[in-house]
Amino acid sequence: MNQRNAVVSLVLSLREFDGPVVLTTQEKKICVDALMTGFKEGGIEMTPEAKRKYLGNDGELSKYCVGLLNNWVRKAPELNGGVRYEAKNPGSRAGVADETVRAMKALLKITTDPDAKQEIEAAINQRLAEIAPKPTINVDALPEHLKRFIR
Repeated sequence: MNQRNAVVSLVLSLREFDGPVVLTTQEKKICVDALMTGFKEGGIEMTPEAKRKYLGNDGELSKYCVGLLNNWVRKAPELNGGVRYEAKNPGSRAGVADETVRAMKALLKITTDPDAKQEIEAAINQRLAEIAPKPTINVDALPEHLKRFIR
């Protein structure tokens, strides 16, 4: 069973919910324990990399299950009252995997000079533009009069 379906079925099996799901502390514990058991017994899918990282380390697996539960309670329409999920801060994770951006953001946090802050922010924005995914365009599918815009 995939992780999403495991969380949804587990939460819905607890009790009837009227509107968005709000779990009690005890219900969260029941869900996390059941998810951990599901992962350990192989009933819930997990990538080989995640298995190496989390199985065998109950503390890390528990943290993973808490995050998984919170994620799907927010995002799954069956659990959030049918509301389409929207990130609170879209784009806030931009560049988190890039070492240069992380270093510049750390520098920005410790800088007090307003001019220096502006320069660092500009460098961050430039780097984010550099690493942003570029769309692939099927030039053959474009009408002839628009092909001139391809560079």
